[in-house]
Amino acid sequence: MIFLIEYNRREGRIVQFKAFKDWLKAGDKRLALIEADALLDNALMERGVEGDTLAERLVHPSSPRFANLADISFAHGFRNELVHETGAVFDPVDAKRAFGAYEQA
Repeated sequence: MIFLIEYNRREGRIVQFKAFKDWLKAGDKRLALIEADALLDNALMERGVEGDTLAERLVHPSSPRFANLADISFAHGFRNELVHETGAVFDPVDAKRAFGAYEQA
């Protein structure tokens, strides 16, 4: 799948998460969450935000000022838990909050 990110440089905001939406429609919510996190990270790197990880880029002074930074940080933490912890449970309530955070980024 080709990931298409439309980035509005003037507003400093990602306006389309095509790949994320495609995975979500396909019903693989875990993968959709992982891809949304990667898309946000890639958009920040394309913008030139410094940092070795998404967590570092989110708080870097050159990062856009996200109104929902706490929710994005939660979503990133939830994603990390799913990816790095054995037996992590995909909680639909947490997933809904995470998806909302990525869509608002």
